[in-house]
Amino acid sequence: MSRMTKVTQKWTLEEIELFKNNYHILSKEEILKLFPNRSWKLIKNIACNYKLKFQSSWTDSEKDFIKNNYRKCSKKELLELLPNRKWKSIRYLASKIKVTNNNAWKSKEYEILKSNYGKISNTCLSAMLPDRTLASIKSKALKSGLSTGNKKWSNKEVNILKNKYEVYGDKSILKLLENRTLNAIRLRANDLGLFRIIPGKHSDLSMLLQNSFESYYWIGFLLADASFFKNSISLNLAEKDINHVREYAKFIKYKKEINKSKIFSSDTSIVPVIRNKFDIQERKTYNPPDISIFKNMNKDLIFSLIIGFIDGDGCISKRSSLQVAVHQSWIKVMEYFYYFLHDYLGYSVLNKNSKNIYLKENISGFAFSRKDLLRDIKKKSIEFKLPFLKRKWNRIDEDFIYKTKRGRYGTSN
Repeated sequence: MSRMTKVTQKWTLEEIELFKNNYHILSKEEILKLFPNRSWKLIKNIACNYKLKFQSSWTDSEKDFIKNNYRKCSKKELLELLPNRKWKSIRYLASKIKVTNNNAWKSKEYEILKSNYGKISNTCLSAMLPDRTLASIKSKALKSGLSTGNKKWSNKEVNILKNKYEVYGDKSILKLLENRTLNAIRLRANDLGLFRIIPGKHSDLSMLLQNSFESYYWIGFLLADASFFKNSISLNLAEKDINHVREYAKFIKYKKEINKSKIFSSDTSIVPVIRNKFDIQERKTYNPPDISIFKNMNKDLIFSLIIGFIDGDGCISKRSSLQVAVHQSWIKVMEYFYYFLHDYLGYSVLNKNSKNIYLKENISGFAFSRKDLLRDIKKKSIEFKLPFLKRKWNRIDEDFIYKTKRGRYGTSN
């Protein structure tokens, strides 16, 4: 094969994986033999790209040392005596020169294992047995008939599972529940009715990108009550609002049955677009969207978004007064929402210096109790067929007729 072919031929994924696993433990001759169609210069360039270090050939003195000490010394001692060598490289050489390690468990090690397996975390147990890998510890425990006793799941573990399983990957959830195997975690998650959504398979989040009243309502609601991650959205409400979760699930064409007031959906292509369009940050509680996003937005759609936000973070009292309270960082958004609702429905702000928009301690928000304004907000929501929370808005009478100071009656300001 020509030199030009060597340089221009692309590396396959299999070749790269093989290269990563062997570059630091094989000699130059062995590497060239393993990759006969690659020049040494090209190999060194690839190693540089992946930040891999080449270990020089073993000296005769190092080989003699391995022959005489590999059986006697522990892993820790060998690494200390050969500071320029990695454990994988040491094991490879020992295997190559047919020297086996005396890997028998010492009585002291077994006593530590017997006394602590299943009672302390794997991390702590590994620290107590520094010369044993976690896989070796588990294997020895299994062969010795030791087990974790299938101990009962604590409330703390169950809460971690409920809050994180649908969002976190296997590696992350194993770190949080280090005393549980992945199989045990999956079985328990199944018992709890938890499952992970395959992106784009169980829902259609592109519905949230439509320029419709309902779409903007749900964006406002999610902006208030949902958690946004890089490629996913998690909505978790109180049990009393499970029907509202079902309304949302129906809108995004969720294909699973809703038996709890929580819904998780992800889509690597759609969620980033949603977050960019509405300037939604992952920690949105403390990082509100910039109000400039509303500058060129249709006013009817802004109204729909605000109603969704009110349903998420607002409350309506029995006396028909509305209040919205959020983190102090949202003060500019609260001001915008307050003045927009008045202007949009043709109402003037009676007192711009009133305390209807407030910022105190760590909370910002707005409030008003004008029954005529609340009536018109509800009527407009009904006109747009928004899926507003009836348990809140049923306290507002859309047929309310107010009395003016002059004694006349009317249905609008």
